[in-house]
Amino acid sequence: MGRIHPDADAAYFTRKPEVRPIAQSFLSAFDVTRGFTKTRGQDRLECLYLRAEPFIAELIGLERELLVAYAPFPQLQARTIKLHDDVVSEDRIRIDPVGTVLVCDDPKTTAVAQQYLITDPERPPIVAIARAELLAIHDATALRGLFVEHLFRRDLFALESPLRTDTTFFGRTDIVAELFDRFRGGQNSGLFGLRRIGKTSVLYALGRRAESGEVAGSVYVDLSSPGIYQLRWWELLQRVMSDLASPLGLQRGERSKVRALTIPYDNRSAAGHFKSDIQTIADKLPGKRVLLLLDEIEHITFDLSPSPHWSEDFLPFWQTLRSVHQDTRGQFGYVLAGVNPHIVEADRVGRFDNPLFSTTRAFFLRPFDSPTTRDMVRRISRFMGLRVDEVVFHLLFEEYGGHPFLVRQACSQLARHVPTRPGQLTAPLFQNERVAIGLTLQRNVRQILNVLAIWYPDEYEMVQLLAQGDPVSFIEFAVGSAEFTQHVEGYGLVRDARTDPRISLGLVRSHLARQPRRAEESDPTDQESLVVEVSRRRNRIERAMRRFLREGLLFAHGRNAMVEAMAALPEERRAILAQFGYDQMWTELYFNELTAMLDLHFSIFQKRWRADKAVVIQWMNHVNRCRSDAHAKRLGADDVAYLRVCFKRLEELLELQ
Repeated sequence: MGRIHPDADAAYFTRKPEVRPIAQSFLSAFDVTRGFTKTRGQDRLECLYLRAEPFIAELIGLERELLVAYAPFPQLQARTIKLHDDVVSEDRIRIDPVGTVLVCDDPKTTAVAQQYLITDPERPPIVAIARAELLAIHDATALRGLFVEHLFRRDLFALESPLRTDTTFFGRTDIVAELFDRFRGGQNSGLFGLRRIGKTSVLYALGRRAESGEVAGSVYVDLSSPGIYQLRWWELLQRVMSDLASPLGLQRGERSKVRALTIPYDNRSAAGHFKSDIQTIADKLPGKRVLLLLDEIEHITFDLSPSPHWSEDFLPFWQTLRSVHQDTRGQFGYVLAGVNPHIVEADRVGRFDNPLFSTTRAFFLRPFDSPTTRDMVRRISRFMGLRVDEVVFHLLFEEYGGHPFLVRQACSQLARHVPTRPGQLTAPLFQNERVAIGLTLQRNVRQILNVLAIWYPDEYEMVQLLAQGDPVSFIEFAVGSAEFTQHVEGYGLVRDARTDPRISLGLVRSHLARQPRRAEESDPTDQESLVVEVSRRRNRIERAMRRFLREGLLFAHGRNAMVEAMAALPEERRAILAQFGYDQMWTELYFNELTAMLDLHFSIFQKRWRADKAVVIQWMNHVNRCRSDAHAKRLGADDVAYLRVCFKRLEELLELQ
């Protein structure tokens, strides 16, 4: 039987006798160690700290003290929950993150809290209960049932969106600290890694660090949105500045000194306006810094963007940002993130220097190591009422290589087989479900490997050779190419590439081992054969794409199909094509016009193809560019390798195999 600590009794409960019954409801399993009142405006919470007895601590997974917050009001309000959150954030060292208890006089407390909490699946659970229901609990068994019912129902492993809070953010504190310190030191950075490895979560964490007070403001931009990457460079600069200025209270309207909030930027004025607006922010908040976080950077990168205008817009956009960074002596800085580091690795953009080359340091976000994988699985399991056999941590790391998304998804599937909580994740359970989990995750593995298959086909083929038992060829390639080694080790796919290469993810290793080798094609140095191959495969794809788009648009839009098709074309082309009928029009279209139509109407074909629009458009653009390059003998070996990947993927989509 627990007790109320004498110091807490004397200092708090003698003044708050109405709270004593709340504390007494927990004495069958807890000691009450502290009591205090938290207020903000008219809101008030009576807060108790409870230390669990061993049996209940083991059940819930408590390692620190449990917070019980009592709101003595007839109705539970959202602001009361926010005040509760303030208490938790102010004493993270003492309060256990596994969960808290919120008590209110409102008889609908549980329902109101659940409706509020459902909008934030990442947050720690709250056991929300009406005062009358709590006072009806008289023994440890009923108290045990309360915690089991409220704490262990959510599947925290199944979260698929980037992590926006510190609660479920694991293992990235070092890289967050390094990137933030570089920013404070006036240096810019790039963060690259496999799909679903946690890049966006790191950017969110940097944004949270920026709220600490030493930074004037930060803005996160997801460049994968068509509404963003289809902007011209001056429009994107204005969008960035508007998002920066608005939260700082720099009002819109005629009186605002921030030009981005009052007048449109254009291609001539954008650089000057942006510099002026940054200076306005600097004047308002002297000594503070401004941080720009750009995610999915491929979408505005030359040679990679699905919007062709970024081959032209890349230089003025980044020249402006680079110039402002230098003029402000690093008070304005940026961290960019993506899958492909081409944006910082290429020294030239056409005939001009790349402003990011040697000025923006690239970091690779690798999978977790074994201890971090263990910590993540253990902590999330605690929140779900699950214990994990020690050997399971090792099995998870070997199979999924510390890739956080794959590990969490695997644990989510394992947890479904343990419906009774508290429960246990065991080695026999993992071995029984291993194959089924692998099949479920195949789509994710293919997405991860697309990093190599699309942009680094040589690396992909060599990793496949390694998976199929040829380490000698892999080592020869790794020793001869520093960039190759940086990619395969940086992405965390291979360990010890030049000495004892091993594929880090067992699931990736088994997937690649089953894949057939790429069919041998013409030698890229045989120019005549190459031109024949490029022309043959491109023409075949073009004919199939004309037929595919014609039939798809007709099925989707009926008699309006021609109008919808021509909506993707410039006015002058529409006037020319208007003289033809619908079927004849398709024979008159150029390859890049087919690409424009596919870009505009991609949603019609999304379900059938199950492919990423940006990637498909990128394949089409590369195929179109390389036909003339092949005839002009400008194609290098890397271009040819990637072109063949594009051909293969488009042929698969159009069922031309």
